[in-house]
Amino acid sequence: MGLERRPRGDRSRRGQRGAAWLTVHARTRTQLYQPPVRWPDLARARASIPIPVVANGDLRVPEDLSHCAAQSCCHAFMIGRAAMARPDLFAVIRGARQDRPLPLAELAEILRDYHAAMRDDGLEPGRAVARVKQWLRLAAQLDPRFEPHFHATKTAAAWPPIAAHLNGMADATTVAHTGPTT
Repeated sequence: MGLERRPRGDRSRRGQRGAAWLTVHARTRTQLYQPPVRWPDLARARASIPIPVVANGDLRVPEDLSHCAAQSCCHAFMIGRAAMARPDLFAVIRGARQDRPLPLAELAEILRDYHAAMRDDGLEPGRAVARVKQWLRLAAQLDPRFEPHFHATKTAAAWPPIAAHLNGMADATTVAHTGPTT
């Protein structure tokens, strides 16, 4: 948020330069992604400019949005890293999906589709693989269920071993959900 240093110039005029909104991460530059998130400081930013402020920072579950809204007075939110572990989070927040852990089979399907879309858009194979592994790394930081899957794929240099692992995630999840038949 830049609040650890003195402001330069009149920041209230920034909204007059054509920006439609300003997204503010509720931490200082020196904090990076470390706690604590500073949602109340967003209220100060919101009051100082004539354009909407979009709140960002540690919005991981639906309840975080209501807490952030109450503390920041913001009405718009940006979700970053949490969307990697919870790609269904937006649907949960809108009430279009039940708030439950995302089944591993669904994440595997999302990652396969993500890789295919990147390749269809012309991204070189190694970069597409790196992006899938990055997604799994970020998901593992927020949801321990994804840790073994990140560790199983992090050294893969090509898509086939990752695809095989993702297919195994789907198979293992299906077995876990259906259970043994008697």
